[in-house]
Parts: sequence; structure tokens; C-alpha cells
Amino acid sequence: MKKWETNLKRLPITDEQDRASLLQALRMLETDATTQQLVHGGTIPALYRLFQQLQAAQTPFSFVIQQDQSSLLLDFFHDFKGNGLWLPKGRIAQQVFIDLCTSDLKPPVLDQVLETHLLDYLSVNQLQDLKRVNLANKQAIIDFFAVYRTCISTVKMNLGLDLLLLAHPSFLGEDSAKRMAIFLQHILPCFEARFAHRMDVTQLYAHKKQLLSWMKVWQKHAYREEELDEAADYYQIDFSTIVRYIPEYIWWNNGLVYRYGEKKYHFESAGFRHLATGGSIRNGPDYRPYTRRMAKAFVTLPFDFEAGQRDMYIYPVSYTHLTLPTKRIV
Repeated sequence: MKKWETNLKRLPITDEQDRASLLQALRMLETDATTQQLVHGGTIPALYRLFQQLQAAQTPFSFVIQQDQSSLLLDFFHDFKGNGLWLPKGRIAQQVFIDLCTSDLKPPVLDQVLETHLLDYLSVNQLQDLKRVNLANKQAIIDFFAVYRTCISTVKMNLGLDLLLLAHPSFLGEDSAKRMAIFLQHILPCFEARFAHRMDVTQLYAHKKQLLSWMKVWQKHAYREEELDEAADYYQIDFSTIVRYIPEYIWWNNGLVYRYGEKKYHFESAGFRHLATGGSIRNGPDYRPYTRRMAKAFVTLPFDFEAGQRDMYIYPVSYTHLTLPTKRIV
């Protein structure tokens, strides 16, 4: 007995006639030169789900003329061949493609996946992540790769794919691919310059959660997604200027933590917009009595400053106290 037939036995099929129909359909795939690579242990569960969907999609008339249903899978994959498309080469890529076929993606989108060779391009980790993400993430990834694979560098293409895999579905929309391309090409370089004295681009790109959070801030600014009267000036200022105005540790930590975990100057706060429009920490909504030297220490804290449970205010106070010039003893 072949190994994949052992996997078939493990499927929760209670009707033996259904099991026999699926077995015959799989054998037809295996004996066809263009589809035989699709039948192996890793693809059996996905092929079973696809077989069930194809059965459910049959009309009463088609069911009458094709009662054994043994060619359902073969006919389905032959449609791609008829369009001049080739199935993925790697086993994991094949498994992911069959999973995509069982999702709610439309047939033209599946054609696009094969036409662009997306699944052969993705790494093993990206393929595994693609199986798990929401349909909105899948669609955004397919659109992004299809449109921008020839005009974005490989490094930024991989980064964009990783960010789209990581993004929450509520963050994604019909133009997510375009927005990602704009961010990578025009906004990300601003952050590269902002943190150039701390790390190189390879190190920066490894912090994907930060990059994605910065993209959200930019997106809300660029598309005016925050309906706040007080934010009118905020929308008028160029985002590259905002990147420079905001202290690096606020960018890195989405604000700063005060006593008992209270956050100030987080990305959606009035304090953040105050700093973003060039406002001073001395007259911001925090209303703490900062001297000029304290304010300078405040805005130059390192990006990875870790205060723990201490009040962030203590650091500038201590800093200025320790750096005050001492009286010279004659």
C-alpha cells in the first residue's frame, strides 16, 4: 500500500462509498503526468476538502451523468493547465495551493497565484504562515506580489510580504497592496534615516511589529482616518517631518510608560500629535514642570530606554542633576 493511502485511511470519512470515490479520484490524479506530484501524504487532507467542495458544487444534472465523481479533482486541475498555467513545484507549495483552492478566493485569483509563481517564490516559513492567515491577508499578498514584484527590490518585497502576513485583517482593504508599496518605497526610508545612528537597515527590518505599527500611523495620517478637529494641523504637516519630530523612543515603544504602566504620547494621543506638529514637551498635554535642560534630556532618550516601573519623569530630573556643572575648588 502506498504511503498516501495510509493517510487516506486516517481521514474522518464514515461513508465507505465516499472513501472509495475519493480513492479513485486520487488515483486518477496520480496516474496523470501533470497532476501526479500533487498526491502525497501532506496534501491528502486538503485534497479531501477540495473533493467535498467540488461534490457540493455539482448540479443535479451533472451528478446524474457523473455518478462516480472520480474525475472531479482531475478536471479541476486540468482547467489550470488549459489556461497555460503550471502547478507549484515544491511539496509544501503544492499543499498550500490546494488549501487556497478550498478557500473563498475566486478562480481568477487562483490563476494569478500560478501565473506569478508566488508560491514558488515564498520561503517555507512564509508558506506555512500563508496557510494560517485570514482571507484578507491572502488576497493582499497575492495582489501585492502580482503588481509590484518587478518594481520593488527583493529585500523590500520579502519585507512587505512578511508585514502583510503579520497584519490584522481589520487593517487590510482593497488597496492594501498599493499602500504597502508606498510605505516601503517612500515612508520606510524616513525611518531608516531616523534610526541610522542606532542600527543598519537589516537590523531595522527585523523588527516587523514596529514597522507595521509605523505603517498604521502613516496610513491614518495619509488617508485622514482619524476624524479629530484638533488634528487639522497634524494632517497638514508632511509625514517625513513627523518622523523627525517624534522622539525615537516614542516611535519604538508607541509612547512612553509612566508610573503604574500609564502610557503618554502613544500614537493615537493628543500628546503625540502635539509633538508631531513641532510642539515642545514643555507646553504639551503632560504639563510637567520641565526645564529646558530636562526637556532636552527627555527628547533624546535612547530608543531602547527601559524604565520598568519607574516614572519616566525621574530620568530627566536625575540626568540634569548629574550633569550640572560642579563648582571648581581652588
